[in-house]
Amino acid sequence: MIVVVNYVVYCLQGKVIRTKSVEYMPFFLSLVNFLNGCCWTAYALIKFDLYVAIPNGLGAFFGLIQLILYACYYKLTPKNEKNVELPTAVNNNTSGGGNVSVTAER
Repeated sequence: MIVVVNYVVYCLQGKVIRTKSVEYMPFFLSLVNFLNGCCWTAYALIKFDLYVAIPNGLGAFFGLIQLILYACYYKLTPKNEKNVELPTAVNNNTSGGGNVSVTAER
């Protein structure tokens, strides 16, 4: 499973560099990938297990590269502003009743 996740994220790195936009690279996935690699590398170094330390050290390194890419291209990403127009409330009843009609305009 982790191989599929890493493959997808590494493919996204090429798209980030080509488009100069981090729109398609989720920040939290890159952050968790980096933190996971760091945790397992620290564990492997405590236990002196090179079979765990080497791949997870590489994973932490590549996760760091992803975070650096995100930091470099974050400001170049265009922001999509969502303009939401709310319906307006019109009170036609001047006698103080509680009736309010809502109209939506497009």
